[in-house]
Amino acid sequence: MRKLKWEVKFGIILIILIFIIYGIDYIIFGDFHDIFHYVMLHLGFIPIDILIVTLVIDKVMDNHEQKTLQEKIDILMGSFFSGIGNGLISMFYYANGEVNITKELKSIETWKEKDYENVLNELDENPISFNFKLSSEDRTKFFIELKEYLNERRPYLFDLIENPTLHQTDNFSELLLAMMHLTDELSYRKTFENLPESDYTHLSYDISRVYSKLIYEWIRYLEYTYKNYPYMLKLAVRINPFNENASIYVKE
Repeated sequence: MRKLKWEVKFGIILIILIFIIYGIDYIIFGDFHDIFHYVMLHLGFIPIDILIVTLVIDKVMDNHEQKTLQEKIDILMGSFFSGIGNGLISMFYYANGEVNITKELKSIETWKEKDYENVLNELDENPISFNFKLSSEDRTKFFIELKEYLNERRPYLFDLIENPTLHQTDNFSELLLAMMHLTDELSYRKTFENLPESDYTHLSYDISRVYSKLIYEWIRYLEYTYKNYPYMLKLAVRINPFNENASIYVKE
C-alpha cells in the first residue's frame, strides 16, 4: 500500500509538471495548435516504442537469459556426471547387460545431430528396463556396492536438489528425486542376502526408473556438448561407460 501511494503521488507530480510545461509554452508562444500537434506526434510514437520493446528487446533479453540459464544447468550436469552419473551408469550397465539401445550408445563418437534426437525420442517412447544378469552372489555384492556408492554421495545429491537453477528443468529434477528414493530404499535394508524375489523385483523397478532417466539426461548432455563444446564431447567419448574398449588415454 505504501509503495502504491508513492507511485500515485509520483504520477500526480509528473502530470502537474506536464501541464506547467505546456502552460508556460502557451503563455510564451500562444500557439495551442502547435502544442496539440507536438503532443499527438509523440503519442503516435508510443505504440512504436511498445512494439520495439516488447517484440524485439524483450525477445533478445529473454533469449539471452534462457541461454545463460541453460549454460548453468549444463555446467551442473557436467559436474553431476563426473561426480556420480558416469559411475552409476557403469554399475547399472554391468549388472543389467546389453539391451538394444546400448549397442548404439557404444559409438557416440560417430553420431550427428539427428542421431541424438532419434535416441532421445526412442527413450521417450521405450524407457530402458532393468533385469539382472548376475548370479545370486554377485547380485548381493552389487546391491552392497550400490548402497555404499549412493550413501557416500547423498550430501552431493541434496545440494543438487536444493539448487534453484535445477528447478527450471523437470526431467533432471525427476532423475535426482528418483536417485534419492533409490538411495533411501537401499539404506533401510540392512542386508541383501536372501531377499524375497518380490523385493528384488521392487528394487529392479526403482533402478529401472533411475537408469532410464539417467541415460536420457546423459544423451541430452552429450547433445549439448556436441553443439557447443566439441572438446568436452571428446572426453565423454573416451570415458563412454557403454564401450568396454573406451580409454581415457589419447592414443591417436
